[in-house]
Amino acid sequence: MAPYCLPAKLDTDTIKIARYLTFHSRSLEPGEHLCRQGTLTDSIFLIRSGMLKSYFNKEDGEEYVMDFHFPPELFGWEGIDLKQTAYSVIALDFSHICEIPMQQLKQLLRKNPPILDQFFTLLNSRIRNDNRKQLRTTAEQRIAEFILQLVKHYKRLGFGYDMCKLLMTHQDIANYLRLAPATVSRLLHQLQSKNILSIQKKKIFVNDKLELTAIAKGLIHK
Repeated sequence: MAPYCLPAKLDTDTIKIARYLTFHSRSLEPGEHLCRQGTLTDSIFLIRSGMLKSYFNKEDGEEYVMDFHFPPELFGWEGIDLKQTAYSVIALDFSHICEIPMQQLKQLLRKNPPILDQFFTLLNSRIRNDNRKQLRTTAEQRIAEFILQLVKHYKRLGFGYDMCKLLMTHQDIANYLRLAPATVSRLLHQLQSKNILSIQKKKIFVNDKLELTAIAKGLIHK
């Protein structure tokens, strides 16, 4: 199971080494939790298929959506120093996840530079996305960028056209983007009325990617 849990294309020697490691694979149904906030663990996770949502609960019970996770993302680093999960993680779709113990991971990375390079690539991508979230942007920019990132994920999964599925609720999207749910609905309707997007239930098709990109960059205000 270990080679299945690694994000790199492995050569024969690496596969032989990886078979001695103990990585655990889990399947989740929509609505099933991978972990709860504060769960003791010394592992990180890699999503192989599906979609997950991570969220944080304040002491008063208020929920903050922290991120949505897509293949082949590594996640769970935030609480690794305390050996506990920083967030709760729940499946939004049928998902397959690998649990990777840190000690096992360190052992493999020391012996296999190509896998180390691949892990650094995944981490750098995550850091860039996190930094982008810190930018002060308008509601229009946030919605446009969110759709573009979803399309990028679906392209990576092999979809040959610019589309994505909204498996999360408008409430979750609004929470994640720090907007009001009514604002999310209004802006999606606005983009559809201008034929930039076509929305069919939970599917979104991008009709004008250039204009959507311009909105995300703040070059056009809708």
